[in-house]
Amino acid sequence: MQLMGFDFGEKRIGVATAHVPTRICSPLTTLSAHHGRPDWEALDQLIAQRHPQRLVLGIPTHMDGTEAPITAQARKFGRRLAARYQLPVDEVDERLSSVQAEDLLQTQQREFTARSRRKGRRRDKAEVDRTAAALILQRYLDGYGPTT
Repeated sequence: MQLMGFDFGEKRIGVATAHVPTRICSPLTTLSAHHGRPDWEALDQLIAQRHPQRLVLGIPTHMDGTEAPITAQARKFGRRLAARYQLPVDEVDERLSSVQAEDLLQTQQREFTARSRRKGRRRDKAEVDRTAAALILQRYLDGYGPTT
């Protein structure tokens, strides 16, 4: 079973994939968005290429669990995904996923820099978004998702 996960944002939407039997989640790409509206043609191509059986959407909330202003937009995107692709869309709490993605990428960069003796580069926001999507999928598999 293949999953596709999304880290929704008004400017960018991070996309990742997961293979359920192996539980391997991989950042895939970052789509441009305009006020939360994705590049549907690019997303159509991804869905056609990857053939996911289920979609997973990170839902942004405040630290206390209350809805953030962007929560309604993310849920609207989820409804549009379900209608457009006729696939189930599961929601996952995404609190701190971008912070965790940034930390993970910084750690990887430090390790790479230590090995190569090169200076680190500035983190690309698109890379953070697609890594956050992979973390959302991992959260789904660890606590909410199918077991087979």
